[in-house]
Amino acid sequence: MWFPVLAEDVLEQLTRIGERINPDEICPVLPVQSANARRADNIIDTLGEFLFDRYDVDTRDILRATEWNPFQLYRSLMQTMARYEESLKLFGGARFVLSPLSSKGLSIGCLLATFEKRAMGDRAGVRVGMAHVESRRYEAGRIPADAKYQLISAWIAGECYGVPATTAYLAAEAPVGPPEGADSELTKLDATAGLPQPSDRSIARRKRSRKSDGWERTVAGDS
Repeated sequence: MWFPVLAEDVLEQLTRIGERINPDEICPVLPVQSANARRADNIIDTLGEFLFDRYDVDTRDILRATEWNPFQLYRSLMQTMARYEESLKLFGGARFVLSPLSSKGLSIGCLLATFEKRAMGDRAGVRVGMAHVESRRYEAGRIPADAKYQLISAWIAGECYGVPATTAYLAAEAPVGPPEGADSELTKLDATAGLPQPSDRSIARRKRSRKSDGWERTVAGDS
């Protein structure tokens, strides 16, 4: 089983990988929901002869994945590989080859699926891998002044924010005693949000004590 992630200018890479692995069936991955709404149509126009004439790809086997969410492609690949393994287990199972030839976001989805598949079960029985053709050289091109880019972020594993889920209460205190009638608002600091929020609308009023050098606090109701 071959899962090539398609792009516009990867015909030579697809040809070399296809000749090397000689797949029995192909499930191409077509990028959708990209910045260019017609990108999927342009890819089919460019690679249609390779897919449908040379390898007789069934249109029902085409996987569609958004470029902005690598986890969507990861889930689709895992579910598809699981279905093929279940269907072909009486014939010895299946071998899977993934070829990330498109954007970096979709390449992350292929990497996650390959990594998890190899980490599950007996490593000696792993039947999934990646096939890729590297470029020997690059040519610098002109970037338009009004070029637009779509940034993506992916939280792979671990703690997203290293802040303990505790709640602390802070009271605004002045370094010296406030003058007669000064008010200070009690605030509540939620460490998970990282922003101070009012805990209530009570007003703490401080009055100078005649009996001691400290300060007394009398809390009034909502005003």
